[in-house]
Order: sequence, then structure tokens, then C-alpha cells
Amino acid sequence: SRLAAGALVAVLTTPLYLAAIWHIYLALAPAGKWPSLRPLLLLGIGYVYGPFVHGSFYYVAEMDKLLPVVDPPAQAAVLETATRATAVLFGTYFVLAAVTLAGFVWMIVTVARGGSRYPRWVALANPIVMIVIGSLLSRVLPSPFSIWLDGAGLNLGMLFFMALSTTLLWHERSWQPLDRLALSDGDAGRL
Repeated sequence: SRLAAGALVAVLTTPLYLAAIWHIYLALAPAGKWPSLRPLLLLGIGYVYGPFVHGSFYYVAEMDKLLPVVDPPAQAAVLETATRATAVLFGTYFVLAAVTLAGFVWMIVTVARGGSRYPRWVALANPIVMIVIGSLLSRVLPSPFSIWLDGAGLNLGMLFFMALSTTLLWHERSWQPLDRLALSDGDAGRL
């Protein structure tokens, strides 16, 4: 079913997100151990929790689908179980969001301070901004694209950011001299 496929996509693509986090770490590594390691750890934790939460909504939805086919006393028990499961998932979602947001903010600060492999302007074209753009995209696209992409804002945003990041790092030599010219000699000494 589409519901199971949607749940499994998040779980089975976890290695791709972990590779993306490693990619970000490698781009931040020249800035130093802690400016690169902390985002790696925070984003790693967030993206390990994400598939659990996303995949677990499948079970809540399956419980919800039982409501019209079971007798009224059983409906109350199924609804209570689904409500408790949802509360656990939202608690985990909060932790996931807080840890991931902290990782992105740390990454943005590291990029803005300079010394990473990213040009400083990437601090403005960061994953948070890209996720917002990805989330708004489904609201402005015509049907059926808006239907297909509804709820995919986080994934679209990360796709946009990773495409930007990969392009920049593949072509690093072409922009690097220009970015380094923006640093004064005093700034370069502090990196």
C-alpha cells in the first residue's frame, strides 16, 4: 500500500541522509574539530531519530483504519492506543527537531565564520532556508505536483541544499579565490 511505502521510504533512505551529513562534515572540517564535529553529531542524532518517527506513523494510521470496522467498545480502545502512540511520536519529533535545528544552526555559524570549504554566503542558503522553500513549493505548484509533494518540504529542502553543496564542492577551485579575497589578512589569521 502507499501508506507502507511512504513509511518505508524514510526508513530505507536513512543511509543517504547519513552520507549527506558526512558530506557536510567534510565541508566543515577545515574550520576545526569542534565546529565540524558538533554539527555531525547533532545532525546524525536527528537523522537517526527521523526514520523512527516517520516510519512509526504507519502503525498509528493502520490503527486509525480499524475504527470503522470494529465494534464501539473496541473503537475506544483502538483510539486510545493510537492517541498514546501519537503522543510518544510527537515527543520524539520534538527531540528530533530540536537536535536537528541545533545542528543546522551550528553549521550555519561555522560557515558564516569562515574557514570551511563552503563560501560564506552558504550561511544564507542554508538547509533551514531550503526546507522553508521546499515546504512552500507544494503550495504554489499546480496539481498533481502539489499533491505529490505535499509534506515533502524537509526532503525537498535537503535535496536542494545537498545539490548546492555538491555543486559548490565539485567546483570549489572556481569560486575559492573569490571567497578568500573577501577575507582580510586579520580574518585569515584567526581561521
